[in-house]
Amino acid sequence: MTLEATFALFVTLLLLALVPGVSSLLVAARSAGGGFAQGAVTTAGIVVGDLVFLLVAIYGWNFINRNLTGVLPLVKYLAGIYLVWLGVHLWRARKPLSGADDRGDGSLFSGFLAGLLITLGDQKAVWFYLGLLPAFVDMRRISFMDAGSVILAMVLAVGCAKLGYAFLGDRAGHLLRESTQKAIHRLAGVVLIGLGVLVAVAG
Repeated sequence: MTLEATFALFVTLLLLALVPGVSSLLVAARSAGGGFAQGAVTTAGIVVGDLVFLLVAIYGWNFINRNLTGVLPLVKYLAGIYLVWLGVHLWRARKPLSGADDRGDGSLFSGFLAGLLITLGDQKAVWFYLGLLPAFVDMRRISFMDAGSVILAMVLAVGCAKLGYAFLGDRAGHLLRESTQKAIHRLAGVVLIGLGVLVAVAG
């Protein structure tokens, strides 16, 4: 895999990751409600989920076809239920968030898990990588160096794009007055509940 091909893959993945979608809305909502750290760990969960699918696309399609066909729909439903639970929890928050310290009180692990589950629940990601990678690397003769280049390009592209959404969500949270933050909490809760339902019912 040449340097030019690696760069082209990075640019392609970056542009696709910048397109607003379920994961981007999740990162922005978590960051607006809990600060940049929440958006960052949610981004980490998304990247890890993408890494799982990327490794499956590179090495393990036969394995997933034989062993995980019935598991991925279950993960999708679990992801949806978890997002709905997070949305309800955010809606029911008793006090508005008033500062950077308060906004960081949410569980970082819950943010990571939300990002991971929403990514693993997207079964189309496997097909996406299977369809995209052959344009940049020969999948029949992929080396460990090639795999490392693909993984690095994905981590940087998806990570940078989602961290951009985390930054924007965090800035929006800081600019809001305290009197409006409870309403934003509820709006973010509605977003998470909507995302959860979408993930659970999407084909």
